[in-house]
Amino acid sequence: MSFFHRFLPQSKQSQRLSNAPQRRRNRRLRWIHKWGGLFFTFFLIVFALSGIVLNHRASLSEMDVPRSVLPPEYRMQHWNLGAVKGTLRMSSDSILLYGENGLWLTDSAHTAFTRFDRGLRPGADNHLVANVVRTRSGQLFAVTTFDAYQWNYVSQTWQRLTERFRPADRMTDAATKGDTLVLQSRSELFLATPPYQRFERIQLKEPTNSTIGRFTFRTLWMLHSGELFGAWAQYFVDFLGVILIVLCITGVVLAFFPKLLKRQRKRQPQGKSAWRSIFRSSLQLHNKLGVYLLGFLLLLTLTGMFLRPPLLIAIATHRHQPLALTHENNPNPWWDNLRMIRYDRHHNRWLLQTPFGFFTTRDLHVAPTKLEHEPPVGFMGTNVLLQEDAEHWIAGSFSGLYRWNARTGQSVNLYTGQLYVAPKHQGIPDFTYSVSGYSTDLGKRPVVFDYNRGAEYALGRPSKPEAPESSVDAVSYLRADFSEMPTVVRDGRLSLWRVALETHTGRIYTFLPNLVVQLFVFLSGVFLLTVLVSGFILWRRFHRFAKSR
Repeated sequence: MSFFHRFLPQSKQSQRLSNAPQRRRNRRLRWIHKWGGLFFTFFLIVFALSGIVLNHRASLSEMDVPRSVLPPEYRMQHWNLGAVKGTLRMSSDSILLYGENGLWLTDSAHTAFTRFDRGLRPGADNHLVANVVRTRSGQLFAVTTFDAYQWNYVSQTWQRLTERFRPADRMTDAATKGDTLVLQSRSELFLATPPYQRFERIQLKEPTNSTIGRFTFRTLWMLHSGELFGAWAQYFVDFLGVILIVLCITGVVLAFFPKLLKRQRKRQPQGKSAWRSIFRSSLQLHNKLGVYLLGFLLLLTLTGMFLRPPLLIAIATHRHQPLALTHENNPNPWWDNLRMIRYDRHHNRWLLQTPFGFFTTRDLHVAPTKLEHEPPVGFMGTNVLLQEDAEHWIAGSFSGLYRWNARTGQSVNLYTGQLYVAPKHQGIPDFTYSVSGYSTDLGKRPVVFDYNRGAEYALGRPSKPEAPESSVDAVSYLRADFSEMPTVVRDGRLSLWRVALETHTGRIYTFLPNLVVQLFVFLSGVFLLTVLVSGFILWRRFHRFAKSR
């Protein structure tokens, strides 16, 4: 009987009763869409604006922001935050320091610091120095984010070399073999000999014993920014950022204008209302943009969520073959994979560090081979790679500092003195020892530059706690006392692109708990997905209802 009851005419009261659960669900969805969107409006606008800036790093490289206007965590103290990546002794009484804070020259007593950046392009991003090298004849070269420079001893300025070889992507490193200079971008090498007027472009051959491929993380990064499909797709992602801002503004109008309209009706019952026109236009624009571009907005949100924990852990080590019809389907097997290059003077070979490990070759025109034994390297790559003798190298990254035996493959932790044992399962990285720089020129003991703590000495063993009852864990470092950071060095600037990156990832919100900051992108993605999906469901239901009428 209940089956046939569905086909019988129902009274208005019974229809209202049967539709009551549906109305309650609609009210919940409306509440979620309205108040979830309002709560997230500020963060979403900041996401969109910072994302647009991130898509145009080279164009905005000369724009920067004073660190003094940023949260205290972004102000340098005791040579932290990558202020020093390495040093080069210029003479018996002069040492050159380089890193994220540019180039600085100091004396052997570290009492005076002067800028050494005359001739570099303006902007903090253009003063981010990856390496400084010197040839056998004394020629000095520096590599920044986008350029390579040669020091002119006559004019006492840096002369830009980039126009001579025109790299297709960002610069990453430099190395020398006698008077031979090798500059490295993320995809190619550029070799030159005196007088360094002409550069040979070298595209490395595919390795003989390893397949490189592409990292899924990097592919999702390029898909999120649009770079995967070229410049036109990047501009389309910028357009989506503008659309998100418009959705936020129209959403605010739809949330608060109904009360204004009610008040106006009481004051002016008849006649046209500008507020009413704004409300109707906002409603139409909000619905059409949200519905027609929903698929792109969902894809943008999901790809962004996979670029930060916890979803990042699932794809961090995953590889795949280059995708056809995309920007990464490049005939160069090393495309976007070169990070660091060094010359092993004891074994007459080149070392190449990539996200896929370490490779070696005696001739850059010959296919490299992958090393069987490698030092521990963090997910973000190597920051320090310095040769000590014929067998040992110092390797530092955000995973710690190690003395690596290139012959046996053993690595000793220079902080704890323990032999490194590779973990069976990869988990969340431990940033206790985030090595961003290293120097043997600043005193009798090597100085390690931790990204968070600054200049320190690695003890090679855990120190004893101050008291037996102390709950503080034993540490393996000691604050270095080679020099206090002068105000002129400390009061630097941060590139606009870097500020946008810190904002886009949520790290700029230092007032939030650390766990929330770590999961900020993931939680924001969940919020945005909820708002988008609930809005579409509401539109779909009322759109069908309007059609039925």
